[in-house]
Amino acid sequence: SLLRRGVEIGRVEVKADDSGVWFADLPARYKEGDIIKVRVERPDCRGEYPETPVTGIGVQNLGPIRLSDLIPKETRLLANYPNPFNPETWIPFQISKEANVTIRIFDPSGRLIRTLNLGHLRPGFYLDRSKAAHWDGRNEIGERVASGVYFYTIQAGGFRDSRRMVVVK
Repeated sequence: SLLRRGVEIGRVEVKADDSGVWFADLPARYKEGDIIKVRVERPDCRGEYPETPVTGIGVQNLGPIRLSDLIPKETRLLANYPNPFNPETWIPFQISKEANVTIRIFDPSGRLIRTLNLGHLRPGFYLDRSKAAHWDGRNEIGERVASGVYFYTIQAGGFRDSRRMVVVK
């Protein structure tokens, strides 16, 4: 959204480069020296640019937006909680780029116990019980697994990592 004195006056597509600098192609009605403010609204983040002078016609360099706390800089698999657990656990993670995310759970011999297909996810923090992956302690056919050590891996785009967890009865 483009804002003037806090009121939406238009919409533009905002894009970012790899360094975190954001750009918008403004409509021709804006002139060099006009002051604009841009608000970004997406399902996974919100943010506002400070007031910015228009520097010419066409693509405008808006500078860095204050979204760094909302989009992780790196993809990571975090420790499940609770651990040890019975009967269920949550597996938190964060992803820095859109990706298809899959978590696989293995027994100590390396046999696949369960696959959690989380689908195509946007960048963000998937940390709390409403967003983290949930495992109910059951295998692919719905049986409760035995007590012991299990390993879980995440595949998110080209990223892969593993951790261990303990089931107790």
